[in-house]
Amino acid sequence: MSANYERKIVIVGKTGNGKSSLGNVLLGRRAFDEARSFNAITKECKVETDKGNVSIVDTPGLFDSDGEKNFVMQALEVQKAIKLCPNPHAFLIVLNGSTRLTQEELSTIDVLRIIFGEQCLTRAIIVLTHIENNEDETQLRGRFGKSDGMSNLIKQCGNRFARIDNREPKPEHKERINSLVDQVSRAGKVSFKNEFLYVREQVLQKALKTHDSGKVHEQIKRLSEQIKHAEEEEFNRKCWKAAGVGAAAGAGAVCVVAGIAYLGGGSEAVATVVTNPETAQVVIEKSVNVATGMIGFISSAH
Repeated sequence: MSANYERKIVIVGKTGNGKSSLGNVLLGRRAFDEARSFNAITKECKVETDKGNVSIVDTPGLFDSDGEKNFVMQALEVQKAIKLCPNPHAFLIVLNGSTRLTQEELSTIDVLRIIFGEQCLTRAIIVLTHIENNEDETQLRGRFGKSDGMSNLIKQCGNRFARIDNREPKPEHKERINSLVDQVSRAGKVSFKNEFLYVREQVLQKALKTHDSGKVHEQIKRLSEQIKHAEEEEFNRKCWKAAGVGAAAGAGAVCVVAGIAYLGGGSEAVATVVTNPETAQVVIEKSVNVATGMIGFISSAH
């Protein structure tokens, strides 16, 4: 990669889709073990760097069915990517472009929401592997345009997608991926942050201890609800702690700040609140609820 700034990338996806191979292509060397079968090679998160300015994390496959780790254990292992490589610039979601998407793969975005939070999607890029170089862009777009599932995944990732044949990667396909990483990171100036990531880890750890199981889509729904509830409680707790009883008049403003911190903090988070009506509504509603509670508490105390 030719850049004088950092590129920190986390690669996620199902076993057999070519995550490790893609990492090797982007690094320009064989840094990760590759498999020529659907058996998982990557069991733990592993980070490799190239000349100090490029860091890539290869993660264990999602939805592995080898019996060694259940869904919650896999999610916790993938989340370790942030500890190995804090504040990554992009998440590459690797899908096999030569096969039909499985029902589990259609849930990939929901799984990433559980592991990292909604804001990771602002840095997510779909990368289609196993696509032969002789298939032109028109054919490719036409083929995937007929798949509602694929179209929806790409749409949720801001319509960002690239293609590559890991066996014979074309320079322009590799450059397309680099360009999208630069786009979501503003040439390395902004990165992923989630001040509430520990809440997700706590929910996952609790589910692990209580042997939460069942079909993957059922676990995803249940965990999503648990995380939403836990984050709302933590959000409210932080607002009360930050504002203090004597600062009820400014409670709303303090909670908006907490909401921005929840989105990652910084000017980009502010822009998200300002430009995204749905996100702004959530932050404002939480702010009003907590501020109203504070004011009501003080009024009753007097």
